[in-house]
Amino acid sequence: EVQKELGSSCSVVDDVHERVEESEISSLECLQDAFQHRAEQMHQTALDRCERDCVQSSESKGQQLAEQFCAGDEGRGTAFFMVIADDPAPPMACGEQGQKACTAAYERQVRQSCPEQSRASDALFNLLREGCQAGGVDTTRCRTLGAEAAERKWGEVQKELGSSCSVVDDVHERVEESEISSLECLQDAFQHRAEQMHQTALDRCERDCVQSSESKGQQLAEQFCAGDEGRGTAFFMVIADDPAPPMACGEQGQKACTAAYERQVRQSCPEQSRASDALFNLLREGCQAGGVDTTRCRTLGAEAAE
Repeated sequence: EVQKELGSSCSVVDDVHERVEESEISSLECLQDAFQHRAEQMHQTALDRCERDCVQSSESKGQQLAEQFCAGDEGRGTAFFMVIADDPAPPMACGEQGQKACTAAYERQVRQSCPEQSRASDALFNLLREGCQAGGVDTTRCRTLGAEAAERKWGEVQKELGSSCSVVDDVHERVEESEISSLECLQDAFQHRAEQMHQTALDRCERDCVQSSESKGQQLAEQFCAGDEGRGTAFFMVIADDPAPPMACGEQGQKACTAAYERQVRQSCPEQSRASDALFNLLREGCQAGGVDTTRCRTLGAEAAE
């Protein structure tokens, strides 16, 4: 009757027993003794069942944690990169005995399934073992390990693809495609750190490209100003190299190049810019994505010869 009212889960076993003992029963001693004795028996039986169930559940959890750990590439220290359907179960409900059963099952399963990996990934091994404790996984340390995993993976992919600005997005894409533990704190920290590193690389590339663009604009200005200032003979000049190729950082680079070109011409040969508008405009096109118009360049060259 009481179990029907309160339920049969392990969390209410003591409550059921207490309610049963509070029941009013005949003062006939043989009835009372048998009632209490049987109530105690049923209470102990329920406790034993709950303990067995909890230990089995704890061992199952330990095995699941071991599967998470061993899902990486054995022996390469990359156990962070794995896919598991479910996060670890909540902390044990049967106290120290359940925690010991979980820990023992975890360590045993790792020894059997991926002994080399346990030595290569000590940090993650210890982190997932904490899933057997009442407090569960240390989320702060988990996030630290996730960030460190992202940094390692970025380094691995960058070593394969290179560190030039042209492959920054490819590196980021490969890192994000990595299979990582479904442990939420690891996932979140991994993705956050990967995004940070991507943005840092993009910012560096943008700075480098703008500086390169400004340098190109100055080179174009030096080309333009190399002629006889004020005599309209800027076509006749000797420059070691042709203009650099078009900008790689888009509109921002083109603007930086053009501004540097015009500023340098104003400073170095303002009269020549007015005397040689055609060449001034032609070389300024070197800052654009398409570069100098070679057809018009040949036309100007022919006109200069004439």
